[in-house]
This record gives sequence, C-alpha cells and structure tokens, in this order.
Amino acid sequence: MTNILGPNDKISGTVSGWSVPFQTSFVAHLNGEAGFNSTVGIMTDHALLKISIDQDIRSGETYAIGATDTDHKVRLEFDDTRAGNQGTYFASRGEFTVLQLQDGVLTAKFHFEAETRGRRVQQMSFSSGAFTVENFKHVRAASSS
Repeated sequence: MTNILGPNDKISGTVSGWSVPFQTSFVAHLNGEAGFNSTVGIMTDHALLKISIDQDIRSGETYAIGATDTDHKVRLEFDDTRAGNQGTYFASRGEFTVLQLQDGVLTAKFHFEAETRGRRVQQMSFSSGAFTVENFKHVRAASSS
C-alpha cells in the first residue's frame, strides 16, 4: 500500500446544491489491493470521494459506477463532511469514461448519482467530473500473436 501525491493528481466536479465546486486538496492512492486501485480525493472541510477502479480497464471505454459493495469495475462512495451536512453516500448509478491511460497516469470523466442508506435516505448528484491520477497500477491483457 502506498500513499502518493503526484503533481498531476486532481479530482473535481459539480455537486448539485453546493455553492462551490468539488475540487481535491489532497489525493491518496492505495494501489494493488485485490486487483483494484483505490483513490481517496479529499476536499478539506467539505468531502471525501473514495473510488476503486479495477486494474483491468481500457482507454476509450465507459464503465458503470456502483457502490463500494458491488461487483462493478468502478466503485464509489462519497462522504459529505461539511458541518451540519455529514453523511455517507453510495453510488447508485453513473458512468466513468477512461479518456487516457498511459505511463501510469489515468485521465477520465465521470458523473454519478448517490444516496445514503438507512431510515432517512438522501440523494446527491455529481456531474462534470474530471479525474486525473498518477501511479495507476494497470493490468494489461495478454496480446495474442
């Protein structure tokens, strides 16, 4: 497990109802666990975005986003940490499109809908997502010759 902050690490997007856009002030990588890369994007005093991505993804492909306890190739959880608004949201639907995956740098765009669990369900919408991380551990499928 490694914690790395690269100069190109950035996750951003628009959260419906927020007066400011989501933009990371810190990105931590936990790569290689069980065939997934896990990334935590932290926006100080606002939120944490936890996203796990299967190491066997392809540039140009679009993947459905699911909650962290699903079998999706892209799994997502969003913790709202703003004072008076705390809550954990689990992705209920969304898409993650890999724009480029080269030399360990993953660039993608994404959007998702998420909701809390329990008695009082709350929903959130995240759009215009941009995702760039370094040190992405990628498993390439064997090529046939």
